[in-house]
Amino acid sequence: MKNHPLLKTLLAPHGLFSRGDLRVRLLRVIIAPILILALLLGVLLWRINHLLELNQWVNHSNEVIAVGNASLLQVVNLETGLRGFLLSSNPEFLEPHRDAVMTLDEGFTRWKALVADNPAQSDRVMQIEGMVGQWMQWAAPLTRARTPAEIQRARASVKRGFGLETMGKIRAEFEDFIQSEEKLRNDRTREAEGQTRYSIALSLAVALILGLLVSFAVANELIRLSVSFSTALRKAEEAKKRIEENNAELEAKIQLRTADLTAVNAELESFCYSVSHDLRAPLRGIDGFSLALQEDYGSSLDEVARKQLRFVREGVQRMGRLIDDLLNLSRVSRVELRKEPTDLAALVRETFDRLQQADPARKVELRCLDQAIASGDSGLLSVVIENLVSNAWKFSGH
Repeated sequence: MKNHPLLKTLLAPHGLFSRGDLRVRLLRVIIAPILILALLLGVLLWRINHLLELNQWVNHSNEVIAVGNASLLQVVNLETGLRGFLLSSNPEFLEPHRDAVMTLDEGFTRWKALVADNPAQSDRVMQIEGMVGQWMQWAAPLTRARTPAEIQRARASVKRGFGLETMGKIRAEFEDFIQSEEKLRNDRTREAEGQTRYSIALSLAVALILGLLVSFAVANELIRLSVSFSTALRKAEEAKKRIEENNAELEAKIQLRTADLTAVNAELESFCYSVSHDLRAPLRGIDGFSLALQEDYGSSLDEVARKQLRFVREGVQRMGRLIDDLLNLSRVSRVELRKEPTDLAALVRETFDRLQQADPARKVELRCLDQAIASGDSGLLSVVIENLVSNAWKFSGH
């Protein structure tokens, strides 16, 4: 994709826009909304955390109220158990009283731990605990009454005086404390509900604004990019047209040069054929006459004459080989290649043997591999090897 021609045109050093410009566009369209969304999420998380804290305080108030009601119930059991015992003179009715005495300390301990963060409430709970302790000290002797006289005096003490007045104050304190805690819980509940509605409204408003901003930014960038791509497409089409024109011009030049080269090759082939045709007849005549002269009058010629006659015949034969080489060279470009395994070492030895037979007086040493297999056209390779070895034979006189 990065090698696409249009993308190269857009991001070229002098193209429509640079890579830095592309990053800025991406920043505006993608990263900026993400940052705004992250900010919105941060605000929402802060609001949610605040709501969770309010809910925790509401739960805390419910727990304080529940423990207060449980303690009030135990205090009621203290009084009702004592009254039931005094009215019936049956010690079994003291069971609720005894259970309340055993559990009240634990209830007050938990109650004080819950309101430890509020000094005013903590003081009130300790005050209630002290009043309950005073009432229990007053009631302790009454629970030990067994004779009719003791029970009669205990009944009279319960109906008037300290016990009745203190129990009334204890209940009033409990009820006032619980009512105040319920009011605090209700206030916290209303605040939590208000904060919830505010958070929802804020989230919807910010989400709507963010959506509008993102839509506007995306639409704006899409318009810019559409204009940019239209311009880039136009430039790409113009560049493509110029390339096609250049290719057509280049193709015309290639065809022209190919035609020139074809004409030159034809002329060369015609020249080679003419030269070989015109030269072969005189050479055959010279070779034939020199051979006849050598055969008919060789015995009557002296050594120098025979040697010169031999040189004439060797020159004619060498001229014939040159003509053959010239013809072979002209045919090389027109021969279809037929690739096959060819032993170059064998071609070298064959060429060397022919040269040795043509000039047996030459003492030449040949160093050649036993085998050298190559893939190629055996006919054309034979021409190459013959020329190479002939040159070597020609220029290795010493």
